[in-house]
Amino acid sequence: MLKWLTYVAILGLSVFALGAQSPMVNGSDETIARIWQKYRDVYRTCDGVRIRQHINVEVVESKTAKTLETRKIRMLREEYFYREPLAAVEKCVINGQEQDCENCRGVVKKPIIPVLDEEGHKNYRLENRGVTFFEGDTLLRISVTPRKRTERHFIGDLYFTPDSLELRYRVGTIGKLGLPLKELKMHHTVALIDNVPVTMLNKTDVRLHVPLLYQDRWFKSTTRATDFEVLKK
Repeated sequence: MLKWLTYVAILGLSVFALGAQSPMVNGSDETIARIWQKYRDVYRTCDGVRIRQHINVEVVESKTAKTLETRKIRMLREEYFYREPLAAVEKCVINGQEQDCENCRGVVKKPIIPVLDEEGHKNYRLENRGVTFFEGDTLLRISVTPRKRTERHFIGDLYFTPDSLELRYRVGTIGKLGLPLKELKMHHTVALIDNVPVTMLNKTDVRLHVPLLYQDRWFKSTTRATDFEVLKK
């Protein structure tokens, strides 16, 4: 169970930069082409981002909604576009008691496959859903469907400012839920750091359950990012 406590907090938290210009999808949607065009140099000039994460995790029993455990973790991470991140836990608090940082080390996962890099059109289908009202703002909604469903593919919606096409939110799940995952919901708030979209706030709820082997419980995490540094090539 320990590895999932940190994994759910960092899932999909890799920088969500949009990459180089690719062939257009869904015919002649100029808006999607403009999004690619806007961020085309990100992957060419950057490897990722260095950030400090402040993570709160609550483990909740599904049937009773009883809190079983809480964790507060602070870590310094280097998130990369295509390879596994590097992480150093700086502080670990379990149920209100400070613990050795080794007790809060989590599983290392490769990042979600980028949606709009040079290979994005091969990995995803995009559809312009038009302008909508979301999180108190008027935003452009782009739906994302993976061509192949794996735990490294994203499925859901991206929300951009209609005029400047700045990525503001990513809301959805992953393409495939392997054991012991039963449900996964993520809501990322994004901001531009040196023109690189970075997840500032990550809210992720994960339900884990394997009958007779793993108790049914939710891992509810909130992760805030600070101290940003873009990693140039």
